[in-house]
Order: sequence, then C-alpha cells, then structure tokens
Amino acid sequence: MSTQISSDVAHELAHTVQLAFRKIVMSAPDVTKSNVGSLTKLYEAVLGSVRDALVSELRDQSNRLFPRYRLPDELWCMIWRQLSLDGRIHVSHVCHDWRTLALSSPALWSDLHFVTSRHDQDYCDCHDCEDFRHHTECTNCDNEWSSGSSNLRTILEVLPRSLAHPLSLTICVQLPEGSEPDRSELNTLARALRTQINRLRTLHCDISFEEPLADFMSHVKVFPALTSLTCEISSAVEDGLLPEDSSFPSLQTMDLRGDIPMNIGIRAPPTVRNLACDYTSSLQFTGVLSAFPHLSTLHVRMRSLSTEFSADIRGLAKTIACVTVSDVFVHDAQAVLDMFDEPTRPNFTLCCAEGTRGALLAFATLHEGVHLSCEIHEGHEGPVRLIATDAHQRMRTLYCHGRDGRNVWDHLFPTSLHSVTLDLRLPYVTLADFLTRTPDTRELVLVLPGPNDIAAFVTRVTNDSLQSTPAFDALRFKSSPGPRVVVSAEILTTILCWLQAPLPLRTVVFDCGVIYDGAAGDTSDVVGEIVTVPS
Repeated sequence: MSTQISSDVAHELAHTVQLAFRKIVMSAPDVTKSNVGSLTKLYEAVLGSVRDALVSELRDQSNRLFPRYRLPDELWCMIWRQLSLDGRIHVSHVCHDWRTLALSSPALWSDLHFVTSRHDQDYCDCHDCEDFRHHTECTNCDNEWSSGSSNLRTILEVLPRSLAHPLSLTICVQLPEGSEPDRSELNTLARALRTQINRLRTLHCDISFEEPLADFMSHVKVFPALTSLTCEISSAVEDGLLPEDSSFPSLQTMDLRGDIPMNIGIRAPPTVRNLACDYTSSLQFTGVLSAFPHLSTLHVRMRSLSTEFSADIRGLAKTIACVTVSDVFVHDAQAVLDMFDEPTRPNFTLCCAEGTRGALLAFATLHEGVHLSCEIHEGHEGPVRLIATDAHQRMRTLYCHGRDGRNVWDHLFPTSLHSVTLDLRLPYVTLADFLTRTPDTRELVLVLPGPNDIAAFVTRVTNDSLQSTPAFDALRFKSSPGPRVVVSAEILTTILCWLQAPLPLRTVVFDCGVIYDGAAGDTSDVVGEIVTVPS
C-alpha cells in the first residue's frame, strides 16, 4: 500500500480543514475580541480533536487488517466454542468487532457447563481436581475446597444470549465425601430453564450421588425436546436413576456410566433406541437390557473383572442391529463373543484392551466364508482394526492395540485376508514387516499422509524393494484427514516397483481426497485400469 497521497487529495484535504477552522472561529461568541493568543489556543484544540479522530480511525483500520477479517465468522465461532464458558466471555471483551460477533452468535452460548464446586471464587479446571471425592484441596493451587460458590450467576447471565438456539447442558456436582451441595442453586437453575426447556437437546449429569439429579429433574418435570441424556454417577445408586414424575417424550440416546441400578426399567423411557452402558455384572446388565426392549444400537463398556456367559443377555441382545463391546480382556473374550456375536447381526464390533490377543483367532474363524480385512494406522502404537464381512455384507469388527499388530498376522496367517490397510506413517521396518507377513491378499490399501511424508517415503523406497512379493491384484489409495494429496505417475510407478507387485496390476483406485496426475508419464505397462473416485 502506498504511503503517499496525491497533490489533489492533499489540496482538497487542506481546503476542507481551512473551511472547518474558519467556521469554528466565526461561530465563537467572542470572535470580535479575539487576539493571536486566543486563536492559537483554539487552533491547538482543533488540532487535538483532529489527531484523536485520526488515531481512532487508525485503530479501526488496523483492526480490519487483523486476521479476524481473513477468516469467516463461522470459523471464529468454531474456534471459540472450544473454550470454556469463561473463555468465551473473555473473547467478547477483546474488542468491539469480536464482541459484536460473539453476541450475535447464539451457538456460542448454547453449550452450558454448570459446576457447583470451586476453589474459593476462582474455578479450577486442573486435571488433579477431576476426582473430587478423594481430594479436599487441589495440588496445583493453595485454595481449600469450597462448596456453594458456583458459576450459576454466569450461566444465568449468558443464557439469554443463546436466543432460540438448541441448548446443551452439563451439570457437574462433584463434592468430597460427606459434603452436601447447595440444592437451592440447582433449583434456581431448574426454574431458569423452565421457560427454555423446549430448546434443551442434550443433558450430561456428572454427579457424586443421585439426589441432586432427582431434585433437578423433579423441578423441571417434562423435557419435551431432550434427545440425549448422559448420567455419570460416582457412588452406587440404590433407588431408581430417574424420578417417577419426570417425562422424556423425545429421548433417543442414553449413556449410563457407573453402578446403574437393576430396577431402572421402572422409569426407563420407552423411546430410547441408542444405549451405551457399563457392564458390571450379568445380573445388573440383564436388568438394563430388559428396560430397553427397542434398541437398535448398543455400546457395552466392560467394567467387570470376570465375565461369565449369560443366556439371558444373549436372548435380550439378539434383535439389536449394531453392537459394540469395548475394553474386553482375554479372559472375557470368549464369553463376550458367545453373548453378543450373533451371526444374523448386521454389525458387531469388539474392542480389545491392550495386550489382548486370545480373541483374535476365535473372532476370525467363528463363521466360515467371511472376508477379513485388517487396518493399522498412525504408527506402531495406533489401533489395529480387523473386519470380517460375510456374503450378506454383515460386518464384525475387532479393535486391538497397535503393538499387537504382529500377533494379528500370526493368528490369521492360515486365513486369507481379503484386504489390508496400512498407513505410510508407520515406521518403515514395521510397514515392510507387515507386508511381508501378509498372506494371499486380494486388495492392498495405502493411507497417504501429507505431501512431505509422501516425498520422504518415496525417497526411502526408490532403491529398495520388499523381500517377498504380496499377492494382491488391486491397489487402493486413501488420504488422511486434511488437504488433498496428489499422486503422480512417477510416484505410482515407484511404489509398485517397491511392492514388487505382479505387473500389470489389475486395478488401482484413487479415493476421493487423492488426485492422480498421470500427465507426467505412461503407466499402461504396470496398471491395467486406473479408477478415480469423484469427490
């Protein structure tokens, strides 16, 4: 930008200033008694006003050059939504433009986090304070624990800013053992939400014991628009989880964490279709499944140290279309498979705990005629995903820790893998070892990272090749989340030579997110067909 002004602009500016100063002088009440001293003072006053106006305009123009104007407003709001509620309030006090944008964005104030416990007057969100039941003071600060000083006032102040936007509310009532929460604050919050209850879509309750939750729901009574409810209770629940006088006509998803009572069926909403729940005992879990007879998806988190087969659970879960069981240890694997792996189920996922390998072979060979695929992502420590697909496109998926990847190959070596997916960010030795161990695979899928990683990988394999040749006839390229990746004909030829693929390869597929640039060379002698999936 030029720092000089043209002579015409300078002349016009000088003429405008002269006329303005002359008008000020002539309008003064004692203009007939003016002298050189009074005119000089008036000149200095006018000069100061002009300087202030120019400085103010300079600030405005500088703000317009700030990166805030290089990003869309929606992106700024997405960034600010990652902040805590107090952080969003601070954002609204940075400058006039940010405040205008923040106050005109109701979504920024629709995600409310209510906490009933603080350290003195300042909210402490340090990690050492997560387990409130066993700490009476924070190890990161010197503040003693103080109950009753919550952020209720802040919640009530920002609630009108959300306008008509759907609300998401988190209630955190975590106190040391023996402490009682200030129930008047929960009652005040409930009264404030009554007029806005038609906007409440998501409710997450993280509480020490069930009484505060029951009090809050009893004051609200009806949650007409609530679709997702998470209950996380630290202590054992002896009575029902939900009060009898509360209604949830639109509730579809529930997440139950902790020691859930077996009599939850007395008050379980009949509209729930998606359930996540902790498994602590077969008796407890049978009661939970009996309470939700119309489930379509189920996520079970194994919390029991020892799991025994339960025919009741298998019968109750038989009609559920999609089942995911996580945190499964080796001594529980077979019982979990017996209870939840139904041959007619469209989708079944088993997530093994770290070090668990006993379920791999049973999982892979449980039914005949399946196609197996295995995925390893993001380095040797990343998760391994094993997918079994039968002739009816029913899927069973198993996750285990990345360090168990070689054991996956060892267990599955007698079985042909239909597809193998490998991330090029794996260490080279690990990547080559996995490909060497690959049996008669029909399809190899390579996940491409960013351009710099691809360039480094191509440089590494230019003068190298695998010790044994994989027997695949189709190669597929996928991209990692992020910018699109460009693969040239030269890169494709180099990778095929490194793989020692049987040439010409039948098919090479480039998924959306991967751009193939074949202008740099002819690959007809190494590839039969190149398929590009449109974005």
